[in-house]
Amino acid sequence: MANHQEIELKLQVIEADKWPEILQWDVFGDAKISGSAKQECLEARYYDTVDGKLRQAGLAYRIRRENEKWVATIKGGGSSEGGLHSRLEVNELVGGPEPDLSVFSGYGILQQALTPDPLHALLITRFTRDVLVIDSHGSTIEVAADRGEIIASDKQSAISEIELELKTGSTAELLLAGAKLAERFALVLEPRSKFARGLMLAGKAVSEEQTEADDSLIGRVYILLNLLYDQWESGLHEQNSQQLAILLELQQALAVSEVYAGFQHKIAGWIHALEQNKPSDFKQAIPLLLKIWAAALQADAS
Repeated sequence: MANHQEIELKLQVIEADKWPEILQWDVFGDAKISGSAKQECLEARYYDTVDGKLRQAGLAYRIRRENEKWVATIKGGGSSEGGLHSRLEVNELVGGPEPDLSVFSGYGILQQALTPDPLHALLITRFTRDVLVIDSHGSTIEVAADRGEIIASDKQSAISEIELELKTGSTAELLLAGAKLAERFALVLEPRSKFARGLMLAGKAVSEEQTEADDSLIGRVYILLNLLYDQWESGLHEQNSQQLAILLELQQALAVSEVYAGFQHKIAGWIHALEQNKPSDFKQAIPLLLKIWAAALQADAS
């Protein structure tokens, strides 16, 4: 089929009762591409050797039923930055769910990772996916809403997330599309793939590479997005002081350019709330950070 570098933004849906409203896709207005909406029932099985050779090579291998067809996929390499995932993806049509790495023998980049050792199922994902394609100022973005479960051994974990994948165009537009959703609905950026979540559920080591945040403006955005995810996952607010320290640094970084002048008022309001020991408001904080990130990318490109 095809291989490409996948760039996607993963958003965890906090309020399950908002799904009917989310799936109307009204938030995207005229950006919706007519006739692009569809629903798929997906079931994926992930495989590896007993000693985890594929994971050690930084690869995830799955076979997924997509309605009436089976697609084998290898994903690997790349990075995860504050919920923005970039990695190699290779897809091949196959006849069924049985693992067979030989279908990837024509891809030189994968040769060292291909193994003759027996493959065993690690985990299964089952979910319904509602898909919409949008055109955001010339960038084509596929929006996928996933609801279902991850199954590993006798354990289960819910899937309730939205993935925005950049098909063509700019990463900044991808981030701005995510910001539109996050302004309307309570969302946090999900730093882990479904595969990584399944491995954690199964008690196995996770090898997904997280890009280490530096002291740049975007680096501070990464840190804050991760802290907000931790706040949601733990339900605790002890890290207000950490958020406040990084926010003050971000405020200083934004002050160096007029490009970011429009964000200063909201940053000041967020700082004030944290100083009053109030938890961060996801519907305010997440879209604000995504817009700052997009503005930084646009400024770097100009």
